[in-house]
Amino acid sequence: MTKVRKKLIEVSIPLEAINAAARDGWKFEVRTGPLLKLDEDRLKKGTKSDKGQAFVCILTGSAIDRSYIQAEGKADRLGQRLMAIIAEGSRGRLYTIPTDEHEEIAFSVSADPLVAEARATFLSASTPTRAMITGGVCSAYGLRTWGHLFTPRQIVGLTTFADLVEKARFRILADALAAGREDEGATLRDGGIGARAYADAVGTYLGLAVSRQVNRGCTLNFWDNTRENIQQVFGRQAFAMTWDFVETNFFSNSSGNFMDQLELPAKTITNWPHNSASGSIYMIDAAKNNFPVKNIVVSTDPPYYDNIGYATLADFFYVWLKLSLGTIWPDLFRRLATPKDEELVATPYRHGGKAEAEAFFMKGMSDALTAVRNAAIEAAPLAIYYAFKQSESSNEGVSSAGWASFLQGVVDAGLGIDGTWPVRTELTGNLKNKFNVLASSIVLVCTKRSLSAAVTTRADFI
Repeated sequence: MTKVRKKLIEVSIPLEAINAAARDGWKFEVRTGPLLKLDEDRLKKGTKSDKGQAFVCILTGSAIDRSYIQAEGKADRLGQRLMAIIAEGSRGRLYTIPTDEHEEIAFSVSADPLVAEARATFLSASTPTRAMITGGVCSAYGLRTWGHLFTPRQIVGLTTFADLVEKARFRILADALAAGREDEGATLRDGGIGARAYADAVGTYLGLAVSRQVNRGCTLNFWDNTRENIQQVFGRQAFAMTWDFVETNFFSNSSGNFMDQLELPAKTITNWPHNSASGSIYMIDAAKNNFPVKNIVVSTDPPYYDNIGYATLADFFYVWLKLSLGTIWPDLFRRLATPKDEELVATPYRHGGKAEAEAFFMKGMSDALTAVRNAAIEAAPLAIYYAFKQSESSNEGVSSAGWASFLQGVVDAGLGIDGTWPVRTELTGNLKNKFNVLASSIVLVCTKRSLSAAVTTRADFI
């Protein structure tokens, strides 16, 4: 159901649509027009049960236990049906009921060998379990590999785009050499500036565009009823189950199309400052005190305790980036998945328990901030962004273990806190206004504390 020009669009299964002649004994219908308050409340509720169960059967009205649906999903007995087709109209979106032919076309590539090959190879790795990601995981309902998260049509489209990245790179290099402008030169990863490096750079850009398309071409995408467009997978940092998803047309002019993923980053690049100054990018372990530069001004946004499993979430993109960019950046994509053991996040399942995870985080944060302190310039403050949404009850009231651990790391690193600034950094509209997320972050303004500075007791301070 979505609001359109002060009217309501209903995609549902009315009683008269339940008949033996239809596929599976029922069909969807699309209705346009005003709704009674009673009907609107009923539709917003969807298949949520009033009887303490998770679901209710549309055909019989019987309550269904969540564990039963999860068991059916893990047995690969959850299917898909095409609910509606959304098209561009002269004055807005048009919602229409699909025909049997539409549904046959939608599933016509299911037998494509490319689909089976992708699911058996680079998409065969497991999706996260509930122990790894806060905010919900779809693996509980049987979507246990990356291949489960994409329809056959999406897999064919995305793998085709990924394969074309390499072909485009070779075409660029061949055209440059045919024009006789210069020799091939070194690769981009080896510091080259010639034709080969240029082809690598364009290939890298195209690969990143394909990665953006993955975020808009998955069965975890949902339809934004307010803005009437497709929303990305990561409205929040989780792989939450999405029961009704939207499959975008990659070649359309509507939301989620490939040209948007290609052109939007280009618009950003055109706004970069153009001057004689140059910059350097280093990929280093901040906790090992091996900064290649000194006397720098530091502004950093460190990991947030256990709020986000960065590396686990990154695997969603990594498997596709490896496919399109593995030959350009072989060192970055030499693994089957992103490295996780040294990730500075307090995850109990990696460190043997909650206390061990907190100790790991505190030591790593202290080491990283110490390295930052040693590299920072004396005359300028250090700006450190941090935020927490989780809280815990303690003898002294409500506290945040992550926040306390981070502050202890700041002190242990020899930094003094001169001030704190709240900064409104988060978009709170659309999806995020439905969840308990932060609207702002805290910026700690720190300076190097003299190692010979005196200390005081809490009682003397009070």
